[in-house]
Amino acid sequence: MPPKEMFDAAVKTEMIFNLDRQCRMQALRFAKKKNITKDIFINFNPTSIYNPEYCLRDTIKLAQDLNYDFTKVVFEVTESSKIDNFDHLKNILDYDSKMGFRVALDDVGAGYSSLNMLANLEPDFVKIDMELIRGIYGNSVKKAVVNSLINLSRDIGAKTLAEGIETEEEFETLRELGVNLVQGYLFGKPSPEPLQ
Repeated sequence: MPPKEMFDAAVKTEMIFNLDRQCRMQALRFAKKKNITKDIFINFNPTSIYNPEYCLRDTIKLAQDLNYDFTKVVFEVTESSKIDNFDHLKNILDYDSKMGFRVALDDVGAGYSSLNMLANLEPDFVKIDMELIRGIYGNSVKKAVVNSLINLSRDIGAKTLAEGIETEEEFETLRELGVNLVQGYLFGKPSPEPLQ
């Protein structure tokens, strides 16, 4: 790789690391300020963390300083993220778990490696991709796939969360299938302020 491309790649990596860290920390500050006692889900980019002990130290220190319950923090890794080093990702998530944080696998069903990720990462939450949810009430194949994901998640001790629910019919179908948690425009649109 030419020197300019190497420099550009290094700058991009540093920017992603800093943005990811700032987002995690701001989410914790906001949750504490708003006295949110329920689980907070924070997306993170696994490629921004090269050494979890070093890269997460500011987040951990802030959570300690805020006296924030680590078990209420759920780090989400998107299944559609390009994972070049699966062992490294597993190491990051194992470190998160050791510290008391929980882990969610986001967008399950969106990519090609969902089952491998599910089996190897053993997440606390499985977030079912909205494309599987859209129109589920009238689609027997989607129902079967989502039902299988719910049963598989239950078997490994993970809770399921259905994303992108927009209609009562989708909600009723998912409730009948036994999904644990739901989110989507039917319940509220994204907002900088929590709805409850």
